[in-house]
Amino acid sequence: MKFDELLAKIGGFGRFQRIQFGLVVVPIMFIGMNQLDLFFLVSTPGHRCLLDNDTVNYLRQSPNYTTQAELESAALEPGSACSRLVLNLSEACLQPADGGAGLTYACRALGVEDCLDGRRFGNEFGATVVTEFDLVCEQSIVATVVKSLTFVGPFIGGIAFGQLSDRSA
Repeated sequence: MKFDELLAKIGGFGRFQRIQFGLVVVPIMFIGMNQLDLFFLVSTPGHRCLLDNDTVNYLRQSPNYTTQAELESAALEPGSACSRLVLNLSEACLQPADGGAGLTYACRALGVEDCLDGRRFGNEFGATVVTEFDLVCEQSIVATVVKSLTFVGPFIGGIAFGQLSDRSA
């Protein structure tokens, strides 16, 4: 016997079945929206270190570093969003390194340091939990734990209410 035949035999999809269907589907829609919100609220946008004021003011004296992108290319570690270069802020940094052509400058890095002055985040998502609480680099594990903890409730609830439903049947 097919389901359509069984449904016709018991009187069709009546009021009781519609109520049961609504009681199951409506909560599922809200759960789905909640899980989808998690993607936007805990997403990590692109980010770079902010430069300290001494470095910015010093490099702005050079005609070669006029835009923010040029300043960042001189003072940020290539390929890293979690650290910046410690520059030797001397007169040699402002002098052309290629014999006066003015194309490259001799800012020598003394080392690498963490982002001590904060970060500049991209605006792909607007404000997220990650941007508000600076959950990147060393703190990125916190965002991962938050994402994981959202599934603890359904896990425990599934076990508890699964056992409860088995006992009442």
